[in-house]
Amino acid sequence: MKLNPTKLKYGYTTGTHATAIVQSALVKYIEGMDLYKCPVVLPSGDIAEIIVEDILVKAEVIRTSTIKTNNDDFDVTKGCRLICYLSDQKDLLEDQINSIDHQPCIIEIDKFNMLVYAGYGVGVVTKKGLKAEVGYPAINPVPLRMIERAVEDATQYKNLEKSLYCVIQIENGAIIAKDTANEKVGVLGGLSILGTKGIVKPVSASAYIDSIEAEIGVANALGLRSIVFTLGNTSLAFAKTYIHVQEECYIEIGNFIYESVKRLIDTSFTEVYFVANIGKMAKLAQGFKNTHNKHGWINFDEVIGWIVEQKDELKGKIHGKDFSTMKELELTLLDFDETGEYKNLLHEIVTEKAVSTLGEWIHSFKKETSMILTKAHTVMTDGKRKTYHANFDIT
Repeated sequence: MKLNPTKLKYGYTTGTHATAIVQSALVKYIEGMDLYKCPVVLPSGDIAEIIVEDILVKAEVIRTSTIKTNNDDFDVTKGCRLICYLSDQKDLLEDQINSIDHQPCIIEIDKFNMLVYAGYGVGVVTKKGLKAEVGYPAINPVPLRMIERAVEDATQYKNLEKSLYCVIQIENGAIIAKDTANEKVGVLGGLSILGTKGIVKPVSASAYIDSIEAEIGVANALGLRSIVFTLGNTSLAFAKTYIHVQEECYIEIGNFIYESVKRLIDTSFTEVYFVANIGKMAKLAQGFKNTHNKHGWINFDEVIGWIVEQKDELKGKIHGKDFSTMKELELTLLDFDETGEYKNLLHEIVTEKAVSTLGEWIHSFKKETSMILTKAHTVMTDGKRKTYHANFDIT
């Protein structure tokens, strides 16, 4: 089966593209052939045809490159150029290797081996907790296995008894990495080469989730017990003033609440905080696993029902009204009580129901996995120095 990324609006991971340029360079070295349409075997066994942009040979160094295909995912590496340098003389590649000291990933096929170095724009791992080892290129196990498969296919029946040296680069990777959490998790000097399936599903935001998982891994490796999930810069800044934990424990998770909690399975965390504004908190309260608008809108009839259940006098005032935002509902409540009692009640209800949702998710995970979380918190501020904090004990 050959996937069609245009028809399916899929893209391919950095790992798939890195595999293609290594494979093309090897074919050039061994066969002397120019392989511009590179068939890469994905972990599923499917074939991805990656276009190699150029193949150059100069001073006994082979250089191949490709442009990462576009896709509908949220991915800072879309359109990046990946470059491979290959030679049987390491000294010819010294100028291309990332200046951060590291050991190469070694691929051994019988008596042949290839040493893979991080080039400029590809990061080096400096902290425990990631899938790649400390002191090695930031290439995850799955793409490394894909590269190994490509090396095995290219060298099959060749009886090669030598060493080759390979450098993988991502053009402007060190600059692009500043927009990621790489430095925080200890990937220095560039981007990570990621991918678990070789393909990027449309709007899956798999790269973002990979980043969340990496940050959780680093915090877990430090033996920390509390983790703080925030949805953006504002909630992150607030969380740092309200919850005092080590820097590695604060993680921006975007809209991916459920997926982030799920990644606390097999970790040592016993306590999770979720910090957000009232709009996102209301979605969690209503059970949304992802708070992006495409996954659903706030059911204001339900929210109003929560309020009037406790304040019956509001029933005729807000029942049946159309609201488009939680802010609009807040302002309407203030019209009926300038002291803010009704607004405060709204915040309290939403925060409590949100933590109940979190608790229920965690409880279900604990039934089937080794998750050890015992407490969940939801924290929200109204932007006027008032904070709402709810707890849920998980048995």
